[in-house]
Amino acid sequence: MTWPLKLVYYFLYGLVRFGLWLYYREIRVEGWTDQEPRGPLLVLSNHPNALMDPFLVVSRLTRPVFFLANAGLFRHPFANWFLNTFYCIPVERPKDVNRPIDNTDSFRRSRVHLEGNGALYIAPEGTCFREYRLRPLKTGAARIALDLLRAGHRNEVHLLAAGVTYASPPEYQSRMRLRFAPLMTIRRGDLTGDITDWEHVEALTQQIHHAMATVIPHTGGERDQQLVEAAAMLAPAFRSRSWDVRLEAIRDHLAALPEGDDWWVRVRSGIREKGLKRLDPGWGHQPFPYGRQMALMPIVLGPALLQVVAWSLPEWLRRVLQADPVYDATIRFLGGMISVPLQIALWAWVAHGLGASWTLAMAGSLAVTATGPWAFRQWMLWQDARDWAAYRIASADRAWSGRMQALFQPLERAWKERNPAPNPVKS
Repeated sequence: MTWPLKLVYYFLYGLVRFGLWLYYREIRVEGWTDQEPRGPLLVLSNHPNALMDPFLVVSRLTRPVFFLANAGLFRHPFANWFLNTFYCIPVERPKDVNRPIDNTDSFRRSRVHLEGNGALYIAPEGTCFREYRLRPLKTGAARIALDLLRAGHRNEVHLLAAGVTYASPPEYQSRMRLRFAPLMTIRRGDLTGDITDWEHVEALTQQIHHAMATVIPHTGGERDQQLVEAAAMLAPAFRSRSWDVRLEAIRDHLAALPEGDDWWVRVRSGIREKGLKRLDPGWGHQPFPYGRQMALMPIVLGPALLQVVAWSLPEWLRRVLQADPVYDATIRFLGGMISVPLQIALWAWVAHGLGASWTLAMAGSLAVTATGPWAFRQWMLWQDARDWAAYRIASADRAWSGRMQALFQPLERAWKERNPAPNPVKS
């Protein structure tokens, strides 16, 4: 990578890290030692949330990383030039072309990049799946690694597997967990025969699958285990917003419950029966938890209204583009990269028009914009308070309340079995 491209990369890297810090309420990183390996590196992860997955994983590495991206993104001439120039290598999938796929050149470019001690991000599942389980892996990552070793310019290649898990994939101010598996190192001397034959490719693919399955809630297909994992992933939802949206995002996972899809239908029917927008089962066991947020509402309203451009433009883009829901978070994140600078410029222009110097106008605009994430979070908590009040009114109907609570009891019971309360310490 030439130094101008490195300069651009690290500028974008800093921008993305700052954006992720604003976008997510919590990013919990586990298994990371901050000791990046030298030499060729393949970075691997599951892929439930479009561009947010590579952004989150690569943000933990300080070295430049290239990305294998699906060839469908390169169709437009400008996109083809831009992506090829800025750190992406196209890889064909059967649904991208109307002919047998040919990734010979892509694998060659990947090998050349790795031979220069580069790092390459791959999503081995092959496409984006909004599910809390690991899909069967494609063999591309294994073939690239073994092709590098066969070329003979490098005697080892490192593989770093990561698992990204979101409390609510499409939502702003959600929580997420990023887990790294122990680093794998594949050495040429440990392999015999033709190292790119199918036996070696399949063996390495299975090794990668095992490493990735240790860092995401992979259930292995057993119904009881699926119930436990579903409960584990739903635990944050017992206290968070957009319960209805979150359930829809993990519908396939909840199908493992004895009720199957009928369970989901009954939840939605119960919510709509009382005209509720959503339902948090924890509301049935706690008094009003939003007193502080309600007291802050007079303070929040001003900053929230001042952020109208910053918050409305990404949502407008999402509705206009009508993209697959897996791209919701990506559109909101990238849209915010556009709308926040526009917000700053807007208020600086307004302040300057009122007589302030450009320096003072820009400083004031930055200060106003900095209140945005806090104001937006408080606004969401105010919506939580409104929804809590609506739920408490509906729960006065004891028959309805009991029916809805019964739907969630298997999940809550499984979660408690998985995470028992600690025994009290005896004095």
